[in-house]
Amino acid sequence: MRRFRSASSLVATVVCAAVFLCSGCSQPYKPPGKELPEGFLIACYPKTTCTQSDSTPLPGKQKQQIVVLMSEDDVSQIVAWYKTELTLKAYQVVSDNEMKGTVTLEAQNDKMHVQVTISPLGDKHTIISISTYPKPI
Repeated sequence: MRRFRSASSLVATVVCAAVFLCSGCSQPYKPPGKELPEGFLIACYPKTTCTQSDSTPLPGKQKQQIVVLMSEDDVSQIVAWYKTELTLKAYQVVSDNEMKGTVTLEAQNDKMHVQVTISPLGDKHTIISISTYPKPI
């Protein structure tokens, strides 16, 4: 019973610290490099550079947007950050697949579907590809 309380206390402390640290963030990180598509709703992982971005109009005044980022952090660190980020933005992570070092997260809310693919590039870089589009009906 004592172990359970200690673990619960630790989890509560970590969650409170994370909320406290995030509450000081007034603006989302804006990466250098290519400009993000107008209205892009998914936060960019800190300390990245945007290497590509695109917005494609779809019927019904909707759009598909793609952003590609480069980071020096490892895949597991970035995956953990995006799982938290998506959950905090009220997306439900519906798929978390890993294949040969590349992790693909798929998440959705009532209106949008998001796919985040995180891939190692050599020993020192990681590519993050974020695609958003209307949720399939």
